[in-house]
Amino acid sequence: MKIRGIFLIGIISIKILGTLSCSGNREKNNFTPSFEIQFQKKDVVTKLEIKKVDFGILTIADVDCIDYEHIFNSDIDIYTVENKDSINLFMDIIGNLQRDTAKYDFDYSPDVRAKLLIYHNNNTIDTLCMDGWRILLNQELYIMDEKLLKMIEEL
Repeated sequence: MKIRGIFLIGIISIKILGTLSCSGNREKNNFTPSFEIQFQKKDVVTKLEIKKVDFGILTIADVDCIDYEHIFNSDIDIYTVENKDSINLFMDIIGNLQRDTAKYDFDYSPDVRAKLLIYHNNNTIDTLCMDGWRILLNQELYIMDEKLLKMIEEL
């Protein structure tokens, strides 16, 4: 299954299907105008914040997404992406990630080496954490995309 809906593009439209003077449903001089209102808020990614360490760093225990900044602290390199074309390149890859449907004998979580914060114009932030094999995006597990891994490693 692919991720869908990273970009919600919508239009505000109001259509009046009847007017008070001559159209609508008339039954014994009762006029019932009908309205169709469609509203979807436009959701746009405005910024990516990429935090990463060398993917080859070894640790005694796995590093989860919550403890990432605490454990790696000063070893983290931080990059901010605000260029629309660069954001779209990242989001196209993220939008096509494949869900990891494997059955694990344990609760698998990536041994995090990179963390992406995806900022939206509606003040929401999505969190993507990854090691070299798996991605955790908003608590859902996905298979690593090699192009995404290469882009992050080359920063």
